[in-house]
Amino acid sequence: MTAADPMWTLRRRTSEKWRTHGPDVLPMFVAEMDFPLAPAIKSALLAAVEAGDTGYVDPHDTRAAEAFASYAADTWDWEPAPERMSCTTDVSVVIVESLRRLISPGDGVIVNPPIYPPFFDLVPEAGGSVVEVPLRDDGERYELDPGDRGRGRRPTRSREPLNR
Repeated sequence: MTAADPMWTLRRRTSEKWRTHGPDVLPMFVAEMDFPLAPAIKSALLAAVEAGDTGYVDPHDTRAAEAFASYAADTWDWEPAPERMSCTTDVSVVIVESLRRLISPGDGVIVNPPIYPPFFDLVPEAGGSVVEVPLRDDGERYELDPGDRGRGRRPTRSREPLNR
C-alpha cells in the first residue's frame, strides 16, 4: 500500500488544500496529490519540463485513450472506443459540461452524499438544482436507496445522477 507523503512535506505545498487553512487545521478531503507521484509519471513530467514540452495537449494524440482502453479491456473486460475519448483538465469540467448538455435550466440533479464537497457547486454552475438523496448508512457501508429518488424535495423534474 502506498502511504501519503509526510505531514511536513504536505504543509510545504502551495496548493489550495494546504494554503487555505492554518497549521491547526488538517484538511481531510481525500486527494491524490497527498500521495507521492508514481515513479514513471514523475520521470515523464521531469523529461517534459527538461525538454520545454509544456504547451497545450495535442487533441489528436490518441496514446492516452489507447492506454486507457487497453487497461479497461484487461481489468474490466470492457472495450471502450478510443476515438470517442478526449482529454480534459479535470473531472469537474466534464461534470459541468455534461450537465449543460443533459439538463434544462432549473432541472433537479440528484447527488448522493456523502460526496466530495465541491460536487455540490457543479450542479448550479451548470444551471441545475441540487436534489440531495443521501446514501443509506447501515453502519458498515453506504448504499443507494432505490426507493428514494428525491421525490417531494424540488418542484422540478429530476434526472438520474451522474455520480453513481
